[in-house]
Amino acid sequence: ANKTNFGTAMYSIDRDYRERMFETCYRSVGKLGDIFAGNYHTYVKLDEDLAAAHGYNSALEGRMEENDTSQETFDTLVAGTQANLDAYAAGNKLRAKALGIDALMPWDRIVPLVAAPDTSFSYEDAQSLIIAALAPLGDDYAGKLKEIFAHRWIDAAPSSGKTAGAAMCETISGHPYLFMSYCDDFSSVDTLAHELGHFVHNEYSIAAQKFPDDRSPRPSRPRSPRFPTKSCSWTTWRRIPPATARSSTTSRSRPS
Repeated sequence: ANKTNFGTAMYSIDRDYRERMFETCYRSVGKLGDIFAGNYHTYVKLDEDLAAAHGYNSALEGRMEENDTSQETFDTLVAGTQANLDAYAAGNKLRAKALGIDALMPWDRIVPLVAAPDTSFSYEDAQSLIIAALAPLGDDYAGKLKEIFAHRWIDAAPSSGKTAGAAMCETISGHPYLFMSYCDDFSSVDTLAHELGHFVHNEYSIAAQKFPDDRSPRPSRPRSPRFPTKSCSWTTWRRIPPATARSSTTSRSRPS
């Protein structure tokens, strides 16, 4: 078990295998609990000290101004989440029922509810799919995607010691870089499309303003990759005829 194949394992129809992978990975993480707790405490204390030094009443107030967001917006988001926890719990119960289990465990949350089709997506397939899915955004956007794929700006291949997840890393001058572990499944296609949304958004942002001013407010930042991921799901869904295959493949995209 490692971070690179953990995500793929969570889609396996073998529940015992998912549980073993989950327990193995998180048992290793648990051994470092004291270190994580210490680092987290240090980070929170630093955030509070910096906020006080800049005259804010709290670290939260500082973060709100930094991201051009009001306290009212933050409180509304929290209240809305809390008000719908019952609906979330009901959804988990329905998922457990569909899977035929008594209780939904962490390793059951993303496994497809229907039989997975025997499909795979090579890195080259992903490039073609993403460009086709995002064609409605215009030739300039497509041109940026092709430029990114043509250069070595994406570290996509899994390798020993490489962590899981994905990230778009900005640079002070020039283009960003994209980091991920591509595993030939639709989840990898979806992740690549998501990070490319950040990448291209960053390109437009840097072109429109100076680097110190190019950071968009955090609440609006997730919107740039949202369209690419949903477009890839829709394009893939149209290309896979069987209803079962469609449901299984597109259910493997990241949650909104």
